[in-house]
Amino acid sequence: ARYVDQGGGKRKGSFAMYLEPWHADIFDFLELKKNHGKEEQRARDLFYGLWVPDLFMRRVKDNGEWTLFCPNEAFDKETGKGLIDVWGEEFERMYTQLESAGKGQKTVKAQQLWFRILEAQMETGTPYMLYKDHANGKSNQQNLG
Repeated sequence: ARYVDQGGGKRKGSFAMYLEPWHADIFDFLELKKNHGKEEQRARDLFYGLWVPDLFMRRVKDNGEWTLFCPNEAFDKETGKGLIDVWGEEFERMYTQLESAGKGQKTVKAQQLWFRILEAQMETGTPYMLYKDHANGKSNQQNLG
């Protein structure tokens, strides 16, 4: 993506896409804005952010393991909800159940991923960080689903 015309040529459009740190493509996502590497593997004109659950930050603090999932496999068959749909205690319950069931694609040290996030921020200024559980917990639209 290069440019979004907002009409009149006055200002370029801007877009930030967010990914959760449990996504199996998180390490590739962190590389997209970097200045080195093959151009076809970069999307430098976009902005990137992470939608971070509290569980990830606790595992970073405790030097725990972090499991990465494919979103197509990271859901509850009974409810139809995926990790992307839940937050707080419901997220933690589903995430740990998926881990226990062996649904993950890869397991890494949470701090390893955290340091890669920090490296990307130092090099590119992104990803932005938005804390999923706090944002949802303080939302005035919780009743809307």
